[in-house]
This record gives sequence, C-alpha cells and structure tokens, in this order.
Amino acid sequence: RAHIRIQGMVHRGEVAWAALPAAKQEEMDEVEAMYTEAAAQGHSVATVNLGHLLETVRKDFDGAEAAYRAAISADPGHANAHQYLGFLLQNVRDDFDGAEAAYRAAIAAHPGYANAHTNLGVLLSTVRKDVDGAEAAYRAAIAVDPGHANAHYNLGLVLNVRAQDIEERGGNLAKAAALYDECARLWDVSGDENHARTQGAQADAARVRAAAVRDGRGVRG
Repeated sequence: RAHIRIQGMVHRGEVAWAALPAAKQEEMDEVEAMYTEAAAQGHSVATVNLGHLLETVRKDFDGAEAAYRAAISADPGHANAHQYLGFLLQNVRDDFDGAEAAYRAAIAAHPGYANAHTNLGVLLSTVRKDVDGAEAAYRAAIAVDPGHANAHYNLGLVLNVRAQDIEERGGNLAKAAALYDECARLWDVSGDENHARTQGAQADAARVRAAAVRDGRGVRG
C-alpha cells in the first residue's frame, strides 16, 4: 500500500511528511480519498487506516480520534481501533483514563496483541506508578511475542528500579543481583543500541554480589 510504503520511507529518513515530493503527496491524497470512501461505506478496517493516516501524516488529531471511535462503534471488537485510540488519548490528549480503558479493550478483543500490552505497561509505569501492573503487562507482551524489543526494554527498566530499591532498603542482595542479571538479559535482547545498559546491569550484578560477600551476606550463583 502507498500509505505503508511512504511511511516506511519517512521512518528511514528518506523523506519527511512535511516535505513530500509532489508525486508522493498526490499518492497520499489518493489513499486518503480511498480510505474516506471506504469508511463512508462502513468498512471498519478502512476507517482505522484513515484514522492512522490523519494522525500520523495530517496531524489531524480530531479527525483521527473520530475515525477510531467510528470504527469501534461499527465493530466493538476491533483491537487495532482500540489500540490506536489509546495511543492517541495517552500521547496527544493526556486522557490517561481513556487510554487505559482503550488498551484494556484492545487486549480483551485480542489477548495476543503485544503492542497493547506494552503500551498499557508504559501507562501503568509512568502515569499510575503501578510497578506490579506494569511488570505484568510487559511480561504478557513478551509471552505472546518473545521478540518484542520494547517490552524487553521497558521490563528491564521496571526490574532495575526494583533492584535499586532492594539495595536502598538493605534488602536481599541475592534477589537484587538476580534482578540486575535479568535486566542485562532483557536489554541485550532489546537491541544493540542498549549495549551500554546491558553492560551497566552486568556490572551492577557483580558489584552487588561482591558487596554481599564483603558484608558477610553471601549469595549463591
């Protein structure tokens, strides 16, 4: 599809939405017209695609939200519509209650939707400060998509905070070391750009194990 192809070009830095060549802009205009016509005929997939184009290309957030809501009205089980609506509500509207409800609706409609689990985790972690809920959401995303880089990365952040908290409270250093080990593994999986984080977590694990031995609180493994 032209929309996806041109979006890929933008993501790769080959062109910018604001400065599309005339031929590409004409293609996008044609795509928008086709989506609009199909949406008017009640096709929920086209309605969601229209919303995504309006949000990401046109920056027409009102139009995008209206399209996502129209798709949900036509098909309450449309997981993509709920997920996209949640992302818009969270990142554009600051409507966190609405975003959480949308992510949960997406997951209910499609339990294997890793992006919805991950976005729910981000909201729970950053907005709700619900570390347990965020961890559960990230682990659910990884369970359905073992290669999901963002879920691995974000779960590592949550576990790193847990490990630091254990250290600050003078808690079980064996548990803290194990958490740092898991952080290193998660960040290693999440991509080469997180190599420094991986090394940092490995160093933290070694540091904690050494401290445990020095303080007379040995750790096994």
